[in-house]
Amino acid sequence: MNNLYDKDIPLLALMTFVLFALKAIWVVAISSGPLIPDELLYKFNALAIFSFQKYPHPHYPPVYPAVLAPAFFFKHWYEGMLIINAFLSSLIVPATWFLARSASVRHPLIAALLASLLPMHIIYPDLLYSENLFVPLFVLATALALRGSKSSLIEALAFGFVLGIAHLTRYLFLPALPLLFGVWLYSVSSNEGKVVTENLFERYCRALLVLLAYGLVIGIWLFYGWASGFASTTLFGFGISGVQAKFASIDSFLMYAAAYSAYVILAWFMVLVLLSVWAVQINNKQWCIQLDPVHKRFLILASMLLGCYWAVAVQHSFGASYNYPVPMRIVGRYLLHLSPIMLVVGVWTLERITESKAPFRKMKAFIGAGALFGLALLSWCILFHKGIWGFTKWFEDPYMADVIALISFPVFLLQLFAAFVLLTMIFLRKKEIRILVLPIILLMLVFLAVDARKMQSYQDGLHYREFAQAAARLPDQAGTLRILCDNKGSLRTWSDEWLWVYARMKFWGVKQNNISIQHVPSALNSELAVSSSTVLLLTMTRLDIKPLRKYIVNGEQYYIYRVDGINPKVFL
Repeated sequence: MNNLYDKDIPLLALMTFVLFALKAIWVVAISSGPLIPDELLYKFNALAIFSFQKYPHPHYPPVYPAVLAPAFFFKHWYEGMLIINAFLSSLIVPATWFLARSASVRHPLIAALLASLLPMHIIYPDLLYSENLFVPLFVLATALALRGSKSSLIEALAFGFVLGIAHLTRYLFLPALPLLFGVWLYSVSSNEGKVVTENLFERYCRALLVLLAYGLVIGIWLFYGWASGFASTTLFGFGISGVQAKFASIDSFLMYAAAYSAYVILAWFMVLVLLSVWAVQINNKQWCIQLDPVHKRFLILASMLLGCYWAVAVQHSFGASYNYPVPMRIVGRYLLHLSPIMLVVGVWTLERITESKAPFRKMKAFIGAGALFGLALLSWCILFHKGIWGFTKWFEDPYMADVIALISFPVFLLQLFAAFVLLTMIFLRKKEIRILVLPIILLMLVFLAVDARKMQSYQDGLHYREFAQAAARLPDQAGTLRILCDNKGSLRTWSDEWLWVYARMKFWGVKQNNISIQHVPSALNSELAVSSSTVLLLTMTRLDIKPLRKYIVNGEQYYIYRVDGINPKVFL
């Protein structure tokens, strides 16, 4: 078996490199600027680390900003950060392979291939979001937890280090921390039937090394955080969810419990169908006998993690102030890191079904899969068709990476069809797993294509980037800056989102602090250009003066002019 795994390494490395190269080209080609406020804070945290300054925003822990910080060595630091993202998120592939191997999956390379097709590869590398690092770290921590009985002293140190780094990449890791450490301890103590030759000290020395490595990582952060003026509870990530009891209610809980359950069913529908087919068979002893201890441990751990993060997501959303009085969104990001684990569960289940020599009970499998098809239809109606609650447009694509393509009903039908094809091959007792995963691969490719098209339309961030370059050319970098924009194209909401606009300008290094933004009824209104301050006009109308910048957003031409002191005839 080890020889088979060793043969995977060259192909695994090639797969990871090709994925990284494609994503690096992709993010540089479509990058326009930050889409979500969190990105601004990650940038400022990274700059503080790079400049050896006090840490400004402890709500976002330091590891991901520290990894981004080297990008500031380069002139085009933003593109550098996106390329770092492309590399980090590509590590999901070897991490998934390692998890599959740790779970004694016979085809870990297939799990890695599926992980390379996850929708997040299209969406997240273009965002300064810690998920790019957190997801591979979470998968790696899960794999190391399963290997407790096999771990050496060095691997124990590595496990503690990964736990600490994952904790300080995203505080969302906190609920998994005791689960993973507990599974690791259980694996160490059980020894899976092996003859115990270690004395008591040797047996628990590895556990002490895990705690030592974890404590060292956390200690460095505590030292930096205390020096920056923050309390210990803040630095550990306690109480940052933003949940407020006054907003929580039973009705809200039921609504979000149903919404996140629907999310889980749609996101991992193919895996759940396979599990349903396998589950209805296991009352046969010949099916049960196939489960090794590591298999049982993996399934239990995956189930606990899924239940844990489902509860975390529900608890956050039903008590979040931004979801009142009107529900705004569910945060699929809180479940995103489970996708590679669920893929490994799917490959493992497919192996159990195809490799079993026990009688296959088709009727039970048909009933189990049919129930999942019904739940999938109900889930789609709940999330996207106002099936129970009259939701407004409460989804944002980056928050819903695993299911956002399913907003399209034809894509949802395609998912059902892919599951039907897979079930048909299973019922026909096809044994070649590389053939059986083809419907899943083709479906994931469709998801990637749909998500890629969506991401290409998100170019509004280019306005702020171009504006920053125009502002940098002004002689007065400390004076008042007045921005006029016409009420056309993607400029319609600028004055309605002043704080967000201002923050984005600071992201790109605009030095002026006194900035005002105003819509004008017409881009050619000359009276508004009479001002003692510097006035920049952002418009889709071409004037008879040279623009400071001109650029295209979503196929539409925009211009930036300096108009203070301009002859009014220019506007006629």
